[in-house]
Amino acid sequence: MLTRAVGRPKQCWWLPLLLLACSALLLTACAKPANPDTQTQSARGTVSATNAAINPASTADAGAALADYVGSTQCGQCHQEALTQWQTSHHAKAMAVPTADTVVADFGKPALTLAGTEIGFKATAGNYFIRLDGVDGQLRDFRLAYTFGVSPLQQYLVDIGRGRLQALPVVWDDRTQAKRWYHLLPDTVGQPADVQHWTASGQNWNHMCADCHSTAVTKGYAPATDSFSTQFAEVSVGCEACHGPGRAHSDNPMPTNIAALKDPAVRLDVCASCHSRRSQVAEGFAPGEALLDHYQPALLDQGLYFSDGQILDEVFVYGSVLQSKMRHAGVSCGDCHQPHSATLSRQGNEVCTACHSPQGSGRYAGLQAKVYDSPAHHFHAMPEPVGHAVEGTGAACVDCHMSARTYMGIDSRRDHSFRIPRPDLSMVTAAPNACTGCHAQQSAEWAAEKISAHFGTAPQPHFAPTIFAARQGKRQANSALLGLADDLQHPAIVRATALSLLQQYSAPSALMRRAFEDPDPLVRLGALRGFTLSGPEDVQSVLPLLADPMRVVRFAAVTVLLPAYRQIPLALRGQLDAQVEAYLAHLAANADRAEALTNRALVHLAKNDPVSAEADLQLALLRNPAWLPGLVNLADLYRGSGRDGQAGELLQRAMALAPEAPQVRVAYALWQVRQGQLDGAIEVLASGHKMQPHASSGYIYAVALSSAQRSAEALQVVDELLQADLYSPSLLQLGITLAQQSQSAEQLARYQAALQAL
Repeated sequence: MLTRAVGRPKQCWWLPLLLLACSALLLTACAKPANPDTQTQSARGTVSATNAAINPASTADAGAALADYVGSTQCGQCHQEALTQWQTSHHAKAMAVPTADTVVADFGKPALTLAGTEIGFKATAGNYFIRLDGVDGQLRDFRLAYTFGVSPLQQYLVDIGRGRLQALPVVWDDRTQAKRWYHLLPDTVGQPADVQHWTASGQNWNHMCADCHSTAVTKGYAPATDSFSTQFAEVSVGCEACHGPGRAHSDNPMPTNIAALKDPAVRLDVCASCHSRRSQVAEGFAPGEALLDHYQPALLDQGLYFSDGQILDEVFVYGSVLQSKMRHAGVSCGDCHQPHSATLSRQGNEVCTACHSPQGSGRYAGLQAKVYDSPAHHFHAMPEPVGHAVEGTGAACVDCHMSARTYMGIDSRRDHSFRIPRPDLSMVTAAPNACTGCHAQQSAEWAAEKISAHFGTAPQPHFAPTIFAARQGKRQANSALLGLADDLQHPAIVRATALSLLQQYSAPSALMRRAFEDPDPLVRLGALRGFTLSGPEDVQSVLPLLADPMRVVRFAAVTVLLPAYRQIPLALRGQLDAQVEAYLAHLAANADRAEALTNRALVHLAKNDPVSAEADLQLALLRNPAWLPGLVNLADLYRGSGRDGQAGELLQRAMALAPEAPQVRVAYALWQVRQGQLDGAIEVLASGHKMQPHASSGYIYAVALSSAQRSAEALQVVDELLQADLYSPSLLQLGITLAQQSQSAEQLARYQAALQAL
């Protein structure tokens, strides 16, 4: 059994479940001022199974939780300047009712033809329609329910029934030089069974988008009817999304009954509640509350970040900020961005040179007082006749220290770790660097030499080579990870990532105990992700974390302890049961998702309820037929209940989806062995080994070859894994046994020496 629900359709990186967070739908920037009349209309609303349009609702209708919210219009009665600035922001346009003022697309444009399908557009009687393939693959007109974002692209939401709003894949490119329609996922046109089709769960507004595009959202999923009644206090990201509910402050304006966000730590948590790659573990986050009591931020995981911590997938800023020296010096979002308009507080390099200047900084005493905005620092000519830094010339601070990546086809977003370019790390890890990002014709070696010659200093040690090696399962990474995890000079997110990667190695219990008591909850979370129970003493180490102040840590402790649930004495099980019930309530609220259902199945299995586990796994696959953890876990449940024959079809589907995933290959190969198909199993394992050697699947491959009396080939696999630094004690023990049988003294000596060195 997989011990945790992990995976991602079509791109299997085997991420822990709770890292599935924001979708790729959070837009940035804004293009034109909001119309106050349209931006403040229908502030409170419900999207329900019976009516998916905005419904003006009374306080009672919206629910008791929304009664404390008054809306941005009310706030603006006293804070007019702030309201005016907010109305120009992308927060104000995060979501809106479609009107001539809020829709920026040209619905008079000709149809867009893709895969022989004509996707059409029309506007009539104040309604807007897009004609495209629906859940049944047939073309039909979908009426827009809401606009979503505004620039550089605008998306649209439509109602497909039962309270579900889906984000359309046909979006409007609003850049001045473009003004066109384009499709985000053209390969899915006419493919409604594709897990990435716009009608699938990945593009569902209620779960994936609503929490960050509206104010005070409650999802309102009803498992019995598989429907939503999603509520919000304000359709867009209003004043109270950042300052908290304003009823008390409106009735009696006091500085103590509203969040002013002057504390940098509070401000960072408020921004991170949306500007982060995270999953929600509890609704109702309000300013001043701890982020990790409501959300679990992603660590520097493979598929999300490069091994040096640079952004790879859409991670929405927070994880980058946590790595930066600026954050640890006390800099927060509001130091660079205007809080209400969300625009930069200054222009160009002045954003940076306000602190990084010849005068130094009274606020940040550690900053060197020197000229930064000069070729002497960035060794690029100042563009003429402009006379000031222009992005893309090498003279702009952001060119070197905030490299950008493009998402959703046209949306360029900058890395906020404010890093020094490190082409020397590119030479080791293949991560990008700012230098060759512009000088594409040059090599990383060339760039590293240029930097070394200009500054005359050797590059500082970095965690990237350690993370890079650990992601591959290299044995050499073990000791380096231990050092990185225990080094308090590194940011908490780096230490937490190192701890999470220790799951594949043997981490000393003393290190893990220290990590479990670390003052930063992110470190405690990383330690739990990297921890595997091996005995009663480990249970005793984890049990105190069930009382952790942070909900995400408590839930992580639950998932660690579940495999030992029935072995934990009844006298100690009470606290675990209480947290299991809280965890189950969280999963029930997200039972529209395959990942939540799979995790709930694991709870049922831990509590010896395979019938409920099977029902949840089958429902998970109904929600998402391409959900790999559901396929593998259900196959294993069938094996354990004497129905191994049924497991084969599930594992074949998993193999078709992710033949490169070692866990899938091993599961399918072991099934073939149980069916007496040893040659077939060897073929599957050989293919994977050739594609990408891996320690765990390589060991199974060597065992299979040995079982087939192909000892020489098995020893060759052992040698290949040893040479690739992808070995384990079990692999070396196998090698020793085979070397003794074949009387290979040289191999025997090498394997024994390697085992002794572990």
